[in-house]
Amino acid sequence: MSRRAHRKSKTGCMRCKSRHIKCDEHRPKCINCTTAGFECKFLHSAQLSINEEAIISQKYKLALAIDDSISSSEVPIQDSSSEINILDLKLFYNFISKISVVIWSGLDFNQNYDKVLLGIALKHQHLMSELLAFSALHMSEHEIEKRHYYRSIATAYQNRALSGLKECLEHLDESNCIAVLLLSNLIGLHSFRTVFASLSDSVPFSDFLTKITHLINLQRGVRAVVSPYWSWFLSSAIGPAMRNNHEFRMRCSSMESSDTEILKQFILSKNLGSETNEIYLKELENLQVNFNQVKLLQDKNPKPIQGLFAWLVTISREFLQSLEAEQAEALLILSFYGVVLHHYQECWLIRDAGRILVNFVIERLGLDYSPCLQWAEEQTNSDTTESIENNKIHTILRERQQLSLSPSVMI
Repeated sequence: MSRRAHRKSKTGCMRCKSRHIKCDEHRPKCINCTTAGFECKFLHSAQLSINEEAIISQKYKLALAIDDSISSSEVPIQDSSSEINILDLKLFYNFISKISVVIWSGLDFNQNYDKVLLGIALKHQHLMSELLAFSALHMSEHEIEKRHYYRSIATAYQNRALSGLKECLEHLDESNCIAVLLLSNLIGLHSFRTVFASLSDSVPFSDFLTKITHLINLQRGVRAVVSPYWSWFLSSAIGPAMRNNHEFRMRCSSMESSDTEILKQFILSKNLGSETNEIYLKELENLQVNFNQVKLLQDKNPKPIQGLFAWLVTISREFLQSLEAEQAEALLILSFYGVVLHHYQECWLIRDAGRILVNFVIERLGLDYSPCLQWAEEQTNSDTTESIENNKIHTILRERQQLSLSPSVMI
């Protein structure tokens, strides 16, 4: 029997579209939004071009993602109308003296980027709020006795920044698009640290993937919304920094290296099909760029982390779906990203995240995938005094061997 054709609604509300559910199209509020108590918005009745409709839809999805990112804060921040805010001054000084030098150290555009960032932050309160939030997060890592206090401050300031970002998206133009782009970069670094800081053996891996997926979609959303201004960015004050960063990434891309070759050959041996192979091999190719970046910056101390999270933000939706489904090959690729992160362990934004990420994958895949995982495990434990006989992968091997020798086990 032939399947009955289904005509996709083109006039449903934005929330129903973003959730991929059927909308009854009742105006001014559809039943779904009315029942859930959500704000209900429809596209303008006038006909829009495909690009215009896509941008409007992306803005709405991004607004929803921003709403989901706003967290509760237990510590109120001082009103911005105060003449002198000592906390703000302390956070601002901490940023310019201790943070920016770590993020962009060793890159040619370091000083120019700092000047542009600080100059624009002084004109846009939402960008300044995130700058202060990021600084508070940094101080929470270094002033242990006040960790809870500074993390609450970081949350409060980031909430203000996210609210400001949402307002900017409603009136995005050349006067604020650079601030939005810089803000998204800082929010990305801040959010990735928050997620990776939560990594521990007691945190469910699915929770980690859910948080990472949300942050990836938030970053993608911002970039999609500001994409019409990309050529304008290149001719603006941040143009030199963008070109410098692009040239550096291209240099990394052109290097001949084989850090991911063992995993590439393993995936090809699994007979997953040409389409699946293409998805995985493309991600490995992009991940190799990060390995090459590590090599080029190995003499820098500290290593600049700019571009470190580029692989996560640019992974394909198909690969992201494989990660969410915890497909073995996708997890293996993620473990190799953990090796990249481990090279930056001296940075407060990374710490032990790489090693924990690799161990997560080892615990899920075990012995069958040890040929690839052993290299990742050795890389992330190479600087420890723990002997190789006691590492996690060898513990798994011993347990499996004992199990197979037990007379009470039926195969």
